[in-house]
Amino acid sequence: MKLPTASCGVSHGSSTVVALPIGCTQPQQAAGYSDKINILKAKPSLTSRRITLDSTQKLFDKSRPFQSKVNIVGENIRLFGISGSPRKGATDYIVLEALKYAEEKYSAETGYFPAMGKKINFCIHCDYCIREKKGCIHNDDMQEVYTKLKWADALIIATPVYQGMVSGQTKVIMDRCRAAAAQNPHFILNKPGAAFAVGGDRIGGQEPSIQAILNFYIINEALPVGGGSFGANLGGTFWSKDMGAEGAKEDEEGLKSMRKTIDRLMKLTLVVKKTGKLNKNR
Repeated sequence: MKLPTASCGVSHGSSTVVALPIGCTQPQQAAGYSDKINILKAKPSLTSRRITLDSTQKLFDKSRPFQSKVNIVGENIRLFGISGSPRKGATDYIVLEALKYAEEKYSAETGYFPAMGKKINFCIHCDYCIREKKGCIHNDDMQEVYTKLKWADALIIATPVYQGMVSGQTKVIMDRCRAAAAQNPHFILNKPGAAFAVGGDRIGGQEPSIQAILNFYIINEALPVGGGSFGANLGGTFWSKDMGAEGAKEDEEGLKSMRKTIDRLMKLTLVVKKTGKLNKNR
């Protein structure tokens, strides 16, 4: 039998596998042991499956529902946006742009509450809401917020950054929701919520402000939604350069972070709506 010219072991250049006696270093040394040489024909497995990039991507998409395309047009998602700014400027602009984006891309039904020009009293911790379970002792423009919070499927709260934190108006709106919680501790249960912050400086406290809003959602059983890695992270962040709406309009990276956040907000809202967990809380 003619042996392949290969070193002791397996011949990698051929489909033939040669087993040589222990101790041999060259095939010629095995001439006297030809009867002990086993030649195995290596055959490719007929059952082996080749996973292509396309099939792997399909599996990935199935395991990552937010990465796949979701058609939520016509799902009648109600989106309520709040601007905690006392003036008509950058914060007002970005909330309206976010609502417009949701209307155009997802056919969302929207509602809007700007703090500008509204009468919103401070929470005075009188505990009227706790004792009476009839809402807040203040009969002011927060009544509109209470009504819209019940109406909405998803929420946006946006704030200008003052002293590295949310505005006073934004804080009071969140504080005054204590009255809603006193009536119904689950008043925004399972409602996805997003946060936006606008700073006059590039690094002016946008993320701490967003975190304060996300904390409000967590405390009140809502589902905080960020924009995800690579551009949005905790939510929509804007740098207005103290130029008001024009400054926010020029911040293309900020607008991208807003759109990414709204995309995730709407997709999560669809998932929650399909479970039927939102209807009972209206």
